[in-house]
Amino acid sequence: MATQPSRPADDSADLARVVDLLAAQVVAQYVSAEQDLIAEVADYARRGLAAPVGSAARLDMLRRMQIAAHRVAAELRSRATPLARRVTDEARRSGAAAALRTLTRLTGAHPSLLRTLTAPQPEPVTAHALSSVITMRLDLQRNLEDAATRVTRFGDDAYRAAVARAAESEIMHGIAPAAAQRGAWDELTSQGITGFQDSRGRRWNLASYVEMATRTAVQRAYNEAHEARMAAAGISFFTVAPHAHPCPLCRPWEGRVLSSRYPSGETTTQSALSDVMVTFEVAGTVDQARAAGLFHPNCTHTLVPYLPGVTRMPPAPDWTSADERAYRDAQRLRTFERAVRAAKQREQAALTPSDRARARADVRKAQARVRAHVAATGLLRRPRREQLDLGNG
Repeated sequence: MATQPSRPADDSADLARVVDLLAAQVVAQYVSAEQDLIAEVADYARRGLAAPVGSAARLDMLRRMQIAAHRVAAELRSRATPLARRVTDEARRSGAAAALRTLTRLTGAHPSLLRTLTAPQPEPVTAHALSSVITMRLDLQRNLEDAATRVTRFGDDAYRAAVARAAESEIMHGIAPAAAQRGAWDELTSQGITGFQDSRGRRWNLASYVEMATRTAVQRAYNEAHEARMAAAGISFFTVAPHAHPCPLCRPWEGRVLSSRYPSGETTTQSALSDVMVTFEVAGTVDQARAAGLFHPNCTHTLVPYLPGVTRMPPAPDWTSADERAYRDAQRLRTFERAVRAAKQREQAALTPSDRARARADVRKAQARVRAHVAATGLLRRPRREQLDLGNG
């Protein structure tokens, strides 16, 4: 019985590259607009707060903040459709191309597979696959448009942070006016534009929400085309290659056999290389694994062809305390990265030189925590995740 090497067949590295690249392109556009808006309203706040309370300049501050927010929202809304189309189409093409490369390697290593598999062809995407990608494109377009709509409220949020919330803190808690204003403003700008909520009730800021929505759409489009291309070649069974630090949702499916159409349980079918019948265990359908958490947002697993009589399955890995520790360490690093970005937000939007210096010191402290955590855990530091154009919740 021949053994199919898992590394050449596993396209997860390609998927991770495609997801990172396309998500970063979309996030950069939204975060750039967000940062420009924050800088603009901060300038209006500096000028408005220098004017007497109740003056026309204070009212003009609110009007200018609202106009700026609506203008930026309109610009972002106009980008939603072309961005959604471009990234989902690129993801679909990449997924189909990766599957073709895998099939070509398999048939090259085992020419007799051509008896049972359709010879690799350049992307015969089915109508179902195209329909799925269109659905994902429309979902992403709607999410991006919703993100733009939420931006319209930032003008009012900024005004309340600069004036109303500061006054409330002064009255209710006896905080000095300058300190109350600074606290309200720092809270607003450190988080960026907020108020986004997904179907599971989780709350996000603009950068995190756009990145999550884009990564999800790109991953789904890639995997749909990837699976469809393999199914068109006659592959009915798949497995999920192990990752170094999987999450608890994905780990149960690593090294297990999944099927595009057969139910779970013991299955007997003909070997891909001979007339010998092969019996193996099917853990479930691809749809069942997806419903249980596989291919969640930020997941970079892909389906690897499982060829009965060819593929030797490694023992299913257990979730150990070391795995749990590695997973928690990675999540803690994400928390430290968010703290760096929050401090950078405050520095950029600071209303006074002293506030800016204080925020800059916070940036250095947050970066020091990242360095210490990376040194203690051996995790790879990714400086890009500490930049304002890539926020991940």
